[in-house]
Amino acid sequence: MKQIFIKCLSLTVVASFLGSCVNLPDIRKAPISLYYLEVLPCPTDKVKTLRERLNWQLTIDEPGADTRFDSDYVVVNSEESKVNYIKEVRWVARLPLLVQEVFTTLFEQSNVVKGVGDPSEGLDADFILLTDIKSFQLEVREKPTIVIQVYGRLMQASDRELIAAKLFSIRIPIESETPGDVMGGFVKGVNQITGELIDWVYASGKDIRDQNS
Repeated sequence: MKQIFIKCLSLTVVASFLGSCVNLPDIRKAPISLYYLEVLPCPTDKVKTLRERLNWQLTIDEPGADTRFDSDYVVVNSEESKVNYIKEVRWVARLPLLVQEVFTTLFEQSNVVKGVGDPSEGLDADFILLTDIKSFQLEVREKPTIVIQVYGRLMQASDRELIAAKLFSIRIPIESETPGDVMGGFVKGVNQITGELIDWVYASGKDIRDQNS
């Protein structure tokens, strides 16, 4: 009888504890919003500008990036010794992969070269575009601004000889720090800087062709 009493007492204590848990506050994490880098339509002036297509193929490698930008976090006010991220907002994949997709898609649409792709596609490339993401962040010091810096290197595929190199920088002021304005600024910035990359690759390739003709 004593053992039965102890068991019943234990069950009563457990039941009382479980009942008290019902009133605990909801500590579930806020949902995370995922964003990708949309490819915007080519500007009208670019469409009207007729460029003779270069007769070579281009491979676009995944951009290099340090640990600040090689993730799915959205960086804000990054410094050498400290990195801040926007809460509850993430890229849908690692940032370098998203940037590579924008580069490849816009190069395809521009039709400035005979063929373009990433290394996994087995393209018999004549040239390789290597890039490094130096900055891809929101700055909120005086006015919220999207800051993107990409260092590009155009190399010959056969012997990895460097043909040209250039740092591309862009600053896009935005209206507010809301996720919609911030991510819209990133989309505008990456599309604009890709357009500059395309113009640069085309001009470099045209110089090579003219020198060899």
